[in-house]
Amino acid sequence: VSAKLAAGQLRELREELEAVRKLNSRYWICAFCVNQHAGICHQPPESDSTGVPVRACPCSTVKHSHGDLSEMNKFDDMMRFLKHEVRQHARRESHPHRLVQVVAVDVSFVLMTRVWCLAELLEAHKLHLPQAIMVHSQASREVCMDAISALDVRSSEASYAADKEFVLNKIDDIERFNEQLQHLLTNSFKGLFKGTFHSIVNLMDETVFTSLTF
Repeated sequence: VSAKLAAGQLRELREELEAVRKLNSRYWICAFCVNQHAGICHQPPESDSTGVPVRACPCSTVKHSHGDLSEMNKFDDMMRFLKHEVRQHARRESHPHRLVQVVAVDVSFVLMTRVWCLAELLEAHKLHLPQAIMVHSQASREVCMDAISALDVRSSEASYAADKEFVLNKIDDIERFNEQLQHLLTNSFKGLFKGTFHSIVNLMDETVFTSLTF
């Protein structure tokens, strides 16, 4: 998909997606769906996750870092809303659409050190959403399991200290939160490393995706 988009082959891509009945699959991707210009573009971190410097945006869009108008602090509300909307759509169309969380994991499992990622993983689990974990082909099982065993949301990171404080304040029992996450991730990753990839592909074929990416 990315190669065709980069080459401007939109017609060919559309035809291919239509042929496999994926043209109308819908995704929620925070990086695109949340208006960064209305929140954090004027004070970005010094660099992104790959070390590339990030420059502040000079736009004049009004910023809302908290409160009702902020788009940065409502991931749990949005996940519940999306689940409700997809369910209602499925009922109207008499089609087995389901909201699924697709988790694209980086090769070094840095995802497990990001507070927003951990919070969204557990929120999806609480909402009983199917979770499709997509692991890089070069990922190491040992690195993965080491990261899970050391997981502690209190040690997680965020680009802004206020974000981490916001997420931690939503957690009533930190130890229980850590235990639930470790259990969830251990089961998910063990299944993948045991070669259950095809079962996940089948799950993906049966659903309409609305993805929350971290």
